[in-house]
Amino acid sequence: MTKKDDDFLREYFKESQAFMIYRSGVEYRLLQFLLLFYPIIGLIFSTLYESPIDSRLFLCLTIGVALALIFITILVNNKICAEHETYRKVGLSIQKVWTYFRLAEKGAYLDNDSIVPEDVIDERKGYGTGKGYLKTLWIVWALAIVVILLVIILGIFKFVTPSTTQPDSSANVSTFYPSQVEQ
Repeated sequence: MTKKDDDFLREYFKESQAFMIYRSGVEYRLLQFLLLFYPIIGLIFSTLYESPIDSRLFLCLTIGVALALIFITILVNNKICAEHETYRKVGLSIQKVWTYFRLAEKGAYLDNDSIVPEDVIDERKGYGTGKGYLKTLWIVWALAIVVILLVIILGIFKFVTPSTTQPDSSANVSTFYPSQVEQ
């Protein structure tokens, strides 16, 4: 290979590293969004639970929001999996650059040592092929399930519990006027 090829591979390696940092950042930003979004939904519904909203309407809202949260969680799940697949493919490409420059070979650049550990250049378990994204997915789904259950439980409790904030229309309510006071 020529110096031009070497320069190209060095530049490609830098760009690939930056791309991988961006890809892992997408997963992190999605998780941050959900860590903020889900508690806000829980807070809104716990506040609505205490309000005089009609229990049937509240139950319908909880079911609708629960379905929306499931949909959002599925979208985030799919995005994280797609980002990981791209991350894995770029990682394999970077491994090839490392192999070309013999960075995992002992003695190639350092006496009796390599710059990159040999196990990092492995298509099955090397760079970019980790399972860290599965932990992120576990956190996303665990948080989603907790919030969905909270919302649904609040909806059911509001529906089955008699409302104490709304006046009973069947009660005989008499209006008291000061002029009716016996003297």
